[in-house]
Amino acid sequence: MLKPFSPLHIKPRGWLRRQLEIQADGLSGHVDKIWPDIRDSAWTGGDRDGWERLPYWLDGFLPLAYLLEDEDKIRRASACVRAILDRQRPDGWICPCADDRRGEYDLWSYFLIGKVLAMYAEFTGDRRAERGLYDAMKCLYGLLADGRLRLSEWGKFRWFEGLIPLLYLDRRCHEDWIPALGRELRRQGVDYPSLEEEWKRPLNHWRKETHVVNIAMMLKYEALCSALFGEKNTGMADRLWRTLEKYNGTAFGAFTGDECLSGLGGNHGTELCSVVELMYSCELLYALTEKPVWADRLEKLAFNALPAALSDDMWTHQYDQMANQIACMRFPGKPFFRTNSNESNLFGLEPNFGCCTANFNQGWPKFALHAFYRSPGGSSAPSCCRLS
Repeated sequence: MLKPFSPLHIKPRGWLRRQLEIQADGLSGHVDKIWPDIRDSAWTGGDRDGWERLPYWLDGFLPLAYLLEDEDKIRRASACVRAILDRQRPDGWICPCADDRRGEYDLWSYFLIGKVLAMYAEFTGDRRAERGLYDAMKCLYGLLADGRLRLSEWGKFRWFEGLIPLLYLDRRCHEDWIPALGRELRRQGVDYPSLEEEWKRPLNHWRKETHVVNIAMMLKYEALCSALFGEKNTGMADRLWRTLEKYNGTAFGAFTGDECLSGLGGNHGTELCSVVELMYSCELLYALTEKPVWADRLEKLAFNALPAALSDDMWTHQYDQMANQIACMRFPGKPFFRTNSNESNLFGLEPNFGCCTANFNQGWPKFALHAFYRSPGGSSAPSCCRLS
């Protein structure tokens, strides 16, 4: 397993730094000032979205702020984290919902805010953030273990994202409940290899089982399980990748999915969220397996799929990019896409749905964060960062 450098030791320069600066000057650096779903989020005491959008944004904005050493953005990110921790319940519950409504809350955002707190603690050394994460995950363990909560909806399909903050905690305190919570998440979560046959024929039907973002995320699940539980990694991710590529592959390295897997047609779209999540999966898979193929796949995504979905100034984006797109316009009549609206290929603040508005900004910052790793023989870098 390769070990990342401290985030404070990564100093992007040249072209990559310029990409981060453009992003900081664009939507990512300003969306908390103009978009009510983040500006007035329930996570920080407002009355708007209290689920994935603020954590999604912080997941990219935090590394963006610290990589650029931008004091204003660091201050704004820290203020959000402090506001979230200020609202943490005495038993450790971290998400913005009434105590008697926890059973209805989709735990996907619980995993997501866990990732954010782990990243913030890593950047800052903030003991309060680390303690908040510890209390939040231990609270979740108690609620799941005694049956007061169960995984459902998006949380059931993204259970493995909860392993990322658990790995952070496990490196710092080897307590039995940490892997036990991971095993409980796996027990209640979806078994993705059992769905493989469903990915071979696209349907004009929206299902979480074929949702392209879920699938982009899940590729790292076995490697995460191997790291947390000490189990053998069988290379499941590579086998599933090859199936997805054969039946839903694209020229730019991602899979079609608008929002669900859409076959091999070059005019079918690929959701932007799936691109940045696929990049992150490749980054972790390279670190956890040390196999260069994941760096090669990351390189193709980073230099082809991600730029195609963003405007040059990174103020607008497409929900769906299309390899064979010849015009940026609303499709007349029935939507062309299998499961998205006829505005999904337009550039804007929130085309089709706002998840990509909040989530796209993790792409370049995490790419920079994972550019170099420590190995027993010295430093190692993905192929996209090697000098020829």
